[in-house]
Amino acid sequence: MRYMLKFTKEEVIKYTSHLDMVRMFKRAFQRSGIRLVFSAGFNPHPKMTLAQPLSLGYTSVGEWIEFETVSDLPPEELQSIMEKVLPPGIKIIDTAVMQSDEKSLASRCRAAEYTIAMCLDHAITEHQNLKAMLEGNPHAEDFLAQTSIVVQKKSMKNKNSVEVDIKPMIRYMNVCIVDNNIFISTELSAGSNQNLSPELLIEAYMAFYGFKIPRETIEVLRTDLIM
Repeated sequence: MRYMLKFTKEEVIKYTSHLDMVRMFKRAFQRSGIRLVFSAGFNPHPKMTLAQPLSLGYTSVGEWIEFETVSDLPPEELQSIMEKVLPPGIKIIDTAVMQSDEKSLASRCRAAEYTIAMCLDHAITEHQNLKAMLEGNPHAEDFLAQTSIVVQKKSMKNKNSVEVDIKPMIRYMNVCIVDNNIFISTELSAGSNQNLSPELLIEAYMAFYGFKIPRETIEVLRTDLIM
């Protein structure tokens, strides 16, 4: 039976890398007693895949994992068993059965929704009143009105920087100011065809408005994956 499971990644578990998350789930299944189907060949591995990697330090309330079990279990029972063996910070939101001929979640993923929080208390800027300037443009029309939004992105092959226009990969973006905090709600392309990291959007947004906030003070929450 094929299943898909939706879960959160919060608290200190956000500092666990993608590969370590895969290892953690493998061990959780071993502790649970739920047997996974293994692939054939010289190097068999359990049929279990996270839908989309999540960057280190990001939190999420919308992660997905798919897996195939040897024995059939009702989704409610499977969820109850897994909840007992997963570490703090991971909470199962939903469990459902996948059809045998259904495409994988990774191949179906097209976009990801994020909420980005930046505190203006940490802003370094030459503007006299950055908050007032940003409040005059609550939906970021000026930012999105650019013909192109070009950033420097490191190539995965040779690590050299290349120019990339990220505007076509920003599907939706809204900005609001609450007290002294900037909140950006956005939907970005994600998946095998196109993938835009929130890091590039953050970089481009701050450069456009002429301010800088230390990266370690910026919080990123992934709220869902769009299939």
